[in-house]
Amino acid sequence: MTTPLGPTDAQRRQLDDHATAELTFDLDAVMATVDADCEYEWQPQGLGLRGLDECRRMYAAFLPRWQELERTRDLRFEVRSEFWNDEARIREQIAYVRGDHGQTERHDFVVVVLWGEHGVRGERTYAAEAFHRLVLGDDYFASLQPVDRQP
Repeated sequence: MTTPLGPTDAQRRQLDDHATAELTFDLDAVMATVDADCEYEWQPQGLGLRGLDECRRMYAAFLPRWQELERTRDLRFEVRSEFWNDEARIREQIAYVRGDHGQTERHDFVVVVLWGEHGVRGERTYAAEAFHRLVLGDDYFASLQPVDRQP
């Protein structure tokens, strides 16, 4: 059995730069860290997007939504575990957000961030539909298309 080589320092920097851009809600900086042939998916709903134009549209909806949730509903994240291999970083996370009646809501999810030639090649997020709708907003979530899974 061979052990995966794991990411290079450059690949780790790619994902760190991407995460930093997301955390500063900087759309142009995020897009500078994404490969042209990117693919994002939201599972198990089987929805996704392909290409830079659709990716920019998603981040233009997602980043302000995320910022608003931090400001108005105390959104915060906890990383439970993280795994790296030579293709991706996989994080098991929990999001906490204040609900409508002041209670803390918990959302468990897993995100797989794939790196490409120059930046992030894509992401696959596995979570309940309620979480996807929370962070993307109902309007953007409703606009997502089924993922084409042809070989």
